[in-house]
Amino acid sequence: MILSSAHYRLLQGEEEWFDADEAVGWHQLDGEIRLNFSNAPSAFISWQSQPVVYSIGLGARSYFPYATLRQVEMSAHVWWSSLVGREVRLDFVDSGHQILRIWTDSTNIFLSSQYDDGMFQGDCVRVSLKEPAL
Repeated sequence: MILSSAHYRLLQGEEEWFDADEAVGWHQLDGEIRLNFSNAPSAFISWQSQPVVYSIGLGARSYFPYATLRQVEMSAHVWWSSLVGREVRLDFVDSGHQILRIWTDSTNIFLSSQYDDGMFQGDCVRVSLKEPAL
């Protein structure tokens, strides 16, 4: 799948404090990520209740179909720009779906269900370049 764009879709009220500052090594959002592909349907990533509560979900539809979400274009962000226009693969690192890896041969982005304190099974999505330790 060739990634054409990446968007964070933030829950109402989150846009006031959301900051994609890469200096801390990760950023976190309450909402979902939408990945658009030039040769495949869009993918939505957020938390879900399977295979365990607050695991990372990957699906073809929004996880928040009735919520008001603010879309933030992230394709030009330093972490995502190295993937845009390239063939990417998506796979879960663990059986509990706590970590999803989006990658090429030279670049990785990890999406996990972690809170600010690093605890897993959170109702949020953490984005980082470094694979989180389970």
